[in-house]
Amino acid sequence: MIAAVSLGKAGGAQIIDQGPPKRGKDYNSDNNNAGAAQEAMDILGVVKRVLHGPKGEKRGVLLEDGRIVRIIEDTAASLQDLLAPGHKLAVRGKGLTNGLGTVVTAHQIGASISTLRPVEPKMPAVDVKHRPATHDEPAKTNDRAA
Repeated sequence: MIAAVSLGKAGGAQIIDQGPPKRGKDYNSDNNNAGAAQEAMDILGVVKRVLHGPKGEKRGVLLEDGRIVRIIEDTAASLQDLLAPGHKLAVRGKGLTNGLGTVVTAHQIGASISTLRPVEPKMPAVDVKHRPATHDEPAKTNDRAA
């Protein structure tokens, strides 16, 4: 599967993201920021565009000033009110700035710094049939009476 993103800029130029570089004969680790140290960042901006993953799921937003905010998987549904074009957005998280721009993974998000709330992934549903025994209950065993 090939996952790629192409964004058009106002002057007609395109920004094309074809995913991380592949390790092969043309791989240049000097241009790869994957191991770069991230730093704590607070950013404020206005959402220009929602960014989606290959299956159409929301993965983040592009702000009007060009910065990118990444959202932890399975959290976008609970943030619908903030992740829409034209909405003000405040984010606190870990990020990286280089010659290509700034990207921040949101750990807290809100409409302003004073309204930040934690970004928490959706917890899997608890299956009552398979929950572990508590101290008050005897453990179920599969011993067969012979």
